[in-house]
Amino acid sequence: MFKLLRHCKRLSIVFVLVFICQYNIIVTVADSNTIKPTPRNYGINGCGMMKCSVGQQCLKRDLQYHCILMDKQNQIALVHDLIRVDKDRYNTYSTFSVRLINFGDFKTLYKISIDLDESFELLNSGSIWKIRYNADNDTLSLPNYLDGIGIPPKSDHKFGYTIKGFSTPNVYISFVKLGITPPSDHSSHDSEPQKPLLPEPTQINEDDFDYNQLFF
Repeated sequence: MFKLLRHCKRLSIVFVLVFICQYNIIVTVADSNTIKPTPRNYGINGCGMMKCSVGQQCLKRDLQYHCILMDKQNQIALVHDLIRVDKDRYNTYSTFSVRLINFGDFKTLYKISIDLDESFELLNSGSIWKIRYNADNDTLSLPNYLDGIGIPPKSDHKFGYTIKGFSTPNVYISFVKLGITPPSDHSSHDSEPQKPLLPEPTQINEDDFDYNQLFF
């Protein structure tokens, strides 16, 4: 009788484990030994529930994870925040809120070209907003309503998209036009530099840069 009860108990434990795995239930034990989620728990690219792509760094601030691409020379940053994750039968799709930040003190960001690659796979043509997307050459630029206005110092422009996967897309800032006055309509991108070779994502050294200035 004792052996039968022990056998039934084992079967119950196995059933519970199978049920948990099948329905993706996460059980958290609230005690002093609970592992708190940090970027290091998810691997070198991990950043909470998302992954930061090439050249982007992970920052945890006020319980929120951010993937940040910095252009310190031009004082520009792209910050990705994961809003939601959806799944269909075959794929996972992530919705990101993105901030294009001009954290400089004096110059307005009038023009920018952000190059993309195959990692940028939209859910559909309507799953990108408040940014100009050129599908022919895979670039992002400021929307039409910011022409001649740009992004002033210490301000940002918010946009977003839903793409396939749970990693932020690879983004490369290939051209920037900063100035005190708006550029003429005859300005061109003839002098655009080549895509930089960016390092793999690393953990941010908080002493290296005051990232608080990106959050206003």
